[in-house]
Amino acid sequence: MYKGRFIDMNYMTSLSDGDHQFMREMIETFLRDAPGITEKMVMHAKNSEWKQVGELAHKFKTSLMFMGIESLHDTIRKIENMAGDDNDKGTLPALVKQVYDTCNNAIAELKEFLASLG
Repeated sequence: MYKGRFIDMNYMTSLSDGDHQFMREMIETFLRDAPGITEKMVMHAKNSEWKQVGELAHKFKTSLMFMGIESLHDTIRKIENMAGDDNDKGTLPALVKQVYDTCNNAIAELKEFLASLG
């Protein structure tokens, strides 16, 4: 179907059986919700509120999968796991920033893809 630099719509196409209306609704929901989720993750990471970071990562995993943002699958799992354990959180802010930046790029691609659905 569509594979961009940040998104791959093959899973969504398979899941929706090619139903453009369903795809549109899923993408619009992601476009509405993702910026707030990633901004909250960044804010909580800046405040060392790791439990909240982990909870947001857990909730966000499925959305990333549906949108085919494959480059973040491992990263979001790492964030979820690291936020919940007692180990050093040193790399966690950088991982959260990676999610934030990649999602912003994916959002731009998703808007283009959405326009192509007509």
